[in-house]
Amino acid sequence: MSGPHLALISPYDAGNLGDAAILESVSNGFRALDPSCRFTAVTLAPAAMPDCHGFPGWPITGASVAFYAIAESARQAPASAVADFAVTSSVGSETPARRRSFAARLGRLPVLGPLLKRLRSAVRFAIADLRHWRRSHAWLADVDGVMVAGGGQFDDEWGGAWGHPYALFKWSVLAGMRGIPFVIASVGVCRTHDRLARFFFARAMRNAQLLTFRDAESRVRAAAIQPKCPGGVVSDLAFALDPAFAIHPALKCGAACEVPGDTAQPVFAGSASRATGTGSRLRIGLSPIAYRMPDAWPTPDAARFREYFDVLLGLVRSLREAGHEVVLFTSERTDRDVVRLVQQRLVAEGAQPLESVLPDRLEELLAALDCFDVVITSRLHGIILAHVLGKPAAALSYDRKVREHMKDMGQESYCLDIDSPELANAWAMTQQLIAARASAAASVRAALAPRRAQVVEQYAHILRMLRRGDRG
Repeated sequence: MSGPHLALISPYDAGNLGDAAILESVSNGFRALDPSCRFTAVTLAPAAMPDCHGFPGWPITGASVAFYAIAESARQAPASAVADFAVTSSVGSETPARRRSFAARLGRLPVLGPLLKRLRSAVRFAIADLRHWRRSHAWLADVDGVMVAGGGQFDDEWGGAWGHPYALFKWSVLAGMRGIPFVIASVGVCRTHDRLARFFFARAMRNAQLLTFRDAESRVRAAAIQPKCPGGVVSDLAFALDPAFAIHPALKCGAACEVPGDTAQPVFAGSASRATGTGSRLRIGLSPIAYRMPDAWPTPDAARFREYFDVLLGLVRSLREAGHEVVLFTSERTDRDVVRLVQQRLVAEGAQPLESVLPDRLEELLAALDCFDVVITSRLHGIILAHVLGKPAAALSYDRKVREHMKDMGQESYCLDIDSPELANAWAMTQQLIAARASAAASVRAALAPRRAQVVEQYAHILRMLRRGDRG
């Protein structure tokens, strides 16, 4: 008899390794309780899931919108479900030339043209979305529960209301139509400015049989959206990740290193003897972020990005002058553009480029983090994964969620806000962390056990719901 089948909802696009860490935590955590558990990842990169995580994927949406699109890269092709659902709101390449020419002429009409374009996009979206509803409802016949799997999923910045907010609402309704549990576990509440997005979030919360948030402030923000919100607080799901399981022995104390200036794919290099610093020379992992970067962030601000980038370069120079080995790394594919900018600027200044680690897989990221004496990053799961490995870490925070995590872990002394003038103190903060790295690491390790236990207990509770078929 096969075990319970759980659909894991995530905006994961196979590029954010924080989302990958959550999926690994969930799948390994449930299988530790019941090895017969089965999973399907309902994501933006369904075709990549078998390779990345060893279980199938299903498209989270039927129609892509800006900053919320089904991945269609050759590397992730070709699954029939993906081919069926990868429909955008723009005209496809198969449209006849005459139709394209007529549409172009209509689009140039003043006032009427833009209205017709929006109408056509809305119709295409609706058709693709209805097809997705129908096929997903049929597919759920073999699923025992739908789980919104952690992360900052209450967010309307990436894709707007018709991106992830609508997807959460849709899957909550689909689960209800099938009479299976719909649970929202350890989610974060980020930007929720759009009124329609707040409506979708409120309905998803009302439809949930279990509702928890990863931090207290997220719980407060959710209550402002849905006053009768009954949710509790359970730590981020990544805390239950077992790094010993995730880091393959062949990668332990190594790194997926990209040779500076080399255009080849990253290769595994390094050894235990060179992986960590000795004496006063430390190996510092520094992870840039594309926050507010034009063409990379949905709410760009070139001036703010430039200020952050200048501080980042200054930190690199100071670390080098102090004799440390600096390694650039990423936990999100978008941030690789910032790594390239840093390398280009260093070369233009006549300095040597830095070693860089650009992992495509979670185990490669964990192997790289395992090699650092100190970690400096901005993304929440870059910090959380460093802490899971017991590493002292500093945060150049771009969002409330990062500050909340650092405060919760007792590490707020090592957190600066990117949008604040205090960012200029990045070098002083880094020096402070380097000097206190042993005590910082000990404090982090002491905080891990209760958070891990909390997440594991939540998995056990959800598994009990699946077994008895709870419907509220």
